Amino acid sequence: MSSRAHKIIEEFFTLPESEQAEVLQAIVPKGDDDEMDPALVEELARRVRSIQDGTAVLHDHEDVRRDFMKILKR
Repeated sequence: MSSRAHKIIEEFFTLPESEQAEVLQAIVPKGDDDEMDPALVEELARRVRSIQDGTAVLHDHEDVRRDFMKILKR
Protein backbone atom coordinates (compact mmCIF):
# COMPACT_ATOMS: atom_id res chain seq x y z
CA MET A 1 0.00 0.00 0.00
CA SER A 2 1.30 3.44 -0.87
CA SER A 3 2.25 6.02 1.73
CA ARG A 4 -0.63 8.15 0.44
CA ALA A 5 -3.08 5.33 1.14
CA HIS A 6 -1.63 4.86 4.64
CA LYS A 7 -2.11 8.58 5.32
CA ILE A 8 -5.74 8.39 4.20
CA ILE A 9 -6.37 5.41 6.48
CA GLU A 10 -4.69 7.11 9.42
CA GLU A 11 -6.80 10.22 8.85
CA PHE A 12 -9.94 8.06 8.61
CA PHE A 13 -9.30 6.66 12.09
CA THR A 14 -9.04 10.15 13.57
CA LEU A 15 -12.61 10.95 12.49
CA PRO A 16 -15.52 10.61 14.90
CA GLU A 17 -17.40 7.33 14.51
CA SER A 18 -20.38 9.06 12.85
CA GLU A 19 -18.12 10.56 10.18
CA GLN A 20 -16.39 7.22 9.66
CA ALA A 21 -19.81 5.71 8.93
CA GLU A 22 -20.50 8.49 6.41
CA VAL A 23 -17.19 7.82 4.66
CA LEU A 24 -17.90 4.10 4.53
CA GLN A 25 -21.35 4.75 3.09
CA ALA A 26 -19.76 6.90 0.39
CA ILE A 27 -17.18 4.34 -0.72
CA VAL A 28 -18.80 0.93 -0.21
CA PRO A 29 -20.80 -0.41 -3.17
CA LYS A 30 -24.52 0.16 -2.85
CA GLY A 31 -27.49 -1.91 -3.90
CA ASP A 32 -30.10 -1.07 -6.47
CA ASP A 33 -31.80 1.48 -4.24
CA ASP A 34 -28.55 3.41 -3.56
CA GLU A 35 -28.83 2.73 0.17
CA MET A 36 -26.39 0.63 2.13
CA ASP A 37 -27.82 -2.16 4.19
CA PRO A 38 -27.85 -0.87 7.81
CA ALA A 39 -26.48 -4.23 8.97
CA LEU A 40 -23.47 -3.79 6.68
CA VAL A 41 -22.86 -0.28 8.02
CA GLU A 42 -22.98 -1.61 11.57
CA GLU A 43 -20.62 -4.49 10.73
CA LEU A 44 -18.14 -2.11 9.12
CA ALA A 45 -18.33 0.21 12.13
CA ARG A 46 -17.78 -2.79 14.46
CA ARG A 47 -14.71 -3.81 12.50
CA VAL A 48 -13.32 -0.29 12.56
CA ARG A 49 -13.82 -0.16 16.34
CA SER A 50 -12.04 -3.49 16.77
CA ILE A 51 -9.07 -2.19 14.80
CA GLN A 52 -9.01 1.00 16.84
CA ASP A 53 -9.22 -0.76 20.20
CA GLY A 54 -6.63 -3.35 19.22
CA THR A 55 -8.86 -6.42 19.45
CA ALA A 56 -8.88 -7.15 15.71
CA VAL A 57 -6.63 -9.88 14.41
CA LEU A 58 -4.96 -8.40 11.35
CA HIS A 59 -3.04 -10.31 8.70
CA ASP A 60 -0.40 -9.11 6.29
CA HIS A 61 -1.69 -8.81 2.74
CA GLU A 62 1.14 -10.90 1.31
CA ASP A 63 0.55 -13.71 3.82
CA VAL A 64 -3.16 -13.81 2.99
CA ARG A 65 -2.43 -13.74 -0.74
CA ARG A 66 0.12 -16.56 -0.43
CA ASP A 67 -2.30 -18.71 1.60
CA PHE A 68 -5.11 -18.01 -0.85
CA MET A 69 -2.94 -19.01 -3.80
CA LYS A 70 -2.04 -22.29 -2.03
CA ILE A 71 -5.74 -23.05 -1.61
CA LEU A 72 -6.43 -22.32 -5.28
CA LYS A 73 -3.68 -24.70 -6.40
CA ARG A 74 -5.25 -27.67 -4.58
